[in-house]
Amino acid sequence: MDTEEIEVQFHLSLCIVAVCIKFLLALVECKPDIYLDEVQEQLQQQHGVIVGLSMIWDTLTELGLTHKKVCVLFIHSLLCSHNH
Repeated sequence: MDTEEIEVQFHLSLCIVAVCIKFLLALVECKPDIYLDEVQEQLQQQHGVIVGLSMIWDTLTELGLTHKKVCVLFIHSLLCSHNH
């Protein structure tokens, strides 16, 4: 892969991220009580993007949205990872 191909792929990746963040913000604005696993499902269904719950949580936090509900599975996975 040459430099030009890498630059094009990088640009496309940034565009996909920007679209997903806009979608994420719109989704949370329309459904303020949406759970993280529901956000994850919508990202996969609408954009074909598979992303972890922690990535969604981190992104929402970076965007200043820190009071989102967390699904029980995510809480469990966090507790298990901290106990080991």
